[in-house]
Amino acid sequence: MKIAVIMGSPRKRDGHAIIRKIQAVLERHGEVELDMINCKDAELEECRGCDLCMQKGEQYCPIKDGLADIVRRMEQADALIFASPVYAMQVTASFKRLVDRLAWLFHRPSLAGKPALTLVTTGGGGIGPTARYLEMTAVGWGCRVVGKIVVISSFYFDRPGPQNFYDQSYKVAADHAIAKQTERLARAVAPGGLPGPGYFDLYMFQGLRSKTLISVVDRAYWEAKGWMNSDYYYPVKLGPGKLLFSRILNLLIRLLFASFRKKVTFPDQHSATAGDALAG
Repeated sequence: MKIAVIMGSPRKRDGHAIIRKIQAVLERHGEVELDMINCKDAELEECRGCDLCMQKGEQYCPIKDGLADIVRRMEQADALIFASPVYAMQVTASFKRLVDRLAWLFHRPSLAGKPALTLVTTGGGGIGPTARYLEMTAVGWGCRVVGKIVVISSFYFDRPGPQNFYDQSYKVAADHAIAKQTERLARAVAPGGLPGPGYFDLYMFQGLRSKTLISVVDRAYWEAKGWMNSDYYYPVKLGPGKLLFSRILNLLIRLLFASFRKKVTFPDQHSATAGDALAG
């Protein structure tokens, strides 16, 4: 299996050490190829905010750097790992720069249906907001998050220094959690192993599809994928509760949009056809 690792750490230390443990667990299931996408080393400019990727398509971005290669590597992977240490209660700046440049993926999720795992390493705080941001990003790009790992480095690694709070029992529990969450990823990669969406996945799916109500570019993409009338990115049978939740959410979005449209005049581009958008 080929796993693309989006690594936000500027140092090849704690996060990379956990990735090696993840790799060892995955290798129990066969050959593993890790494609390390280190955000710090990526040749990426900051987003200019021109909005061309949203209004016309990502191919119109005026910045020509290493972004297209990163997208290609993620699309070719069987699964993804989203990893970042906590910096000032959030992901690192280099990780956020990549997300900013890929804002269009929240509209046209080309990674739809890929299983994903999130990894947060921290010296102490910031676990919640960082973990939630990684999950939101992965789900927003169309991935199905099947595992979540959090490691408090000062408890996990036995290193000399004033911030060494190494706890053997914590390390044992963390190693067990790492193995358990990684096994979920391995099962999801196997044929037929990808689980159906959770409530958050359905919430994001309906929210992302709402962009097609105001963007001809997004609508053309979703129509080409066959997602405009589907329950999710890939064929699933939703239980009664999830089906009701998803349908009600879709109805509410359409009602709100209908009310909103009466008050707002949209740009002329939205009178174009889907075929025009796909033609560029």
